[in-house]
Amino acid sequence: MDCITYAEEHNVDVKSKKLDIESKKINLSEAKWAFAPNIVLKNNYSLSQGRVLDPTTYDFIENQTVQGNNTVITASIDLFDGFKKSNIFQREKLNFSSTLYSLEKVKYDLRLNITAYYLQVLLAYENIKNCEQILNSLKTQKEKVSDMFRIGKVTKADFSQVETQLANAETNLLKAKNELYIAKLNICRLIDFDNFKNFEAEPDDFEKPDDLPKLSEVIEAICFSPEIKKAKVLIEIRKRDVTIAKSQYYPIVTLNASLASSFSSARGKMIYNNDGTSYQKIYPFINQYRDNLSNFFTLSVNIPIFNRYATRKNVQRSKLALTQAEYLLRSAESNSKYEVNKAYLDLQNYWQIFNSTSKYLSSSIVALEEIEKKYLLGAATIVDYNTVLNQYIDASTKYSQAKYRYVYQTKIIKFYFGLIN
Repeated sequence: MDCITYAEEHNVDVKSKKLDIESKKINLSEAKWAFAPNIVLKNNYSLSQGRVLDPTTYDFIENQTVQGNNTVITASIDLFDGFKKSNIFQREKLNFSSTLYSLEKVKYDLRLNITAYYLQVLLAYENIKNCEQILNSLKTQKEKVSDMFRIGKVTKADFSQVETQLANAETNLLKAKNELYIAKLNICRLIDFDNFKNFEAEPDDFEKPDDLPKLSEVIEAICFSPEIKKAKVLIEIRKRDVTIAKSQYYPIVTLNASLASSFSSARGKMIYNNDGTSYQKIYPFINQYRDNLSNFFTLSVNIPIFNRYATRKNVQRSKLALTQAEYLLRSAESNSKYEVNKAYLDLQNYWQIFNSTSKYLSSSIVALEEIEKKYLLGAATIVDYNTVLNQYIDASTKYSQAKYRYVYQTKIIKFYFGLIN
């Protein structure tokens, strides 16, 4: 159906889930960059007066205003963290896959809901067609009865009953048209299509039960449904969570490297004049930064000894979450098999109902044709005619409902088997 493609591009839930995917991409990128070193540049400017300490010579200076500047660039990287970052990265990859399956599940449900609403539109069209046929038949019947009434072959009561049936048929047609508008409104809301009045639906294929996949084939295919695939990924995520929690038992080894330099206006160079006098000239900023340049490396080891059993509790919680995920998978598999078996039972049931209502409709058409002839010949009363007409209306309604219930079940089976995407 073209409306499925349209819906997957415009549906709000699909768009929202796609934003979730973009968010998971950011998380994955963040986890990847966690392996890179952390680099920080720090700069301090100072202004001191009175008795101050020269930051470059560490001598005290009396009654001077001293400006200073200190710059440090530091890089640090974890050489070993109990494989925590590695497992976080793998977990984020799994989270990304889980979100893809969530999007697939949203599309899966969307297609199924669109199919249901689409068939409601087709059913509404068929109801309108049935109502129009009945209305036209009653209009013709009214003309014939009107002629008979004028020549005295039927009573005023008979003619009034025909008019009543005609009025009911007109009311039913209006109701059917209103149901069509509502059905169109429902599907257009789902696919985010504004002009619901211009929405058109074409009749779908009608397939017999023998043309559909076998029950065993569908049960095998349902194991690859988005819901089950997501449940399986969740188990892997929870396993990573257990490993991440256990990483807190290991020491963390970190390498730090720093490069630093500084400037002080108190630092100067003595300049001697020819007359024996001298004065102090401030040592230039660039020269000081070059002369004061220093670097150092540190290797730190952080060994966990006792953290009030916080790590143990985290591991226990992670294991419980893993067990819950395993239960969720078992539940999803069980529910999926149940839904498939129920769908097949419903399919057989609706197929039998469809065949039954088809025979009911055929016999009602024959009965209506016969009662019309008898009534016009005076061999049947208007009550007999109305009784048979109501049976025909009932048969038409039940036939259409049974037909589209059965068609919907065939679509469900094909969805489960992956034939509709």
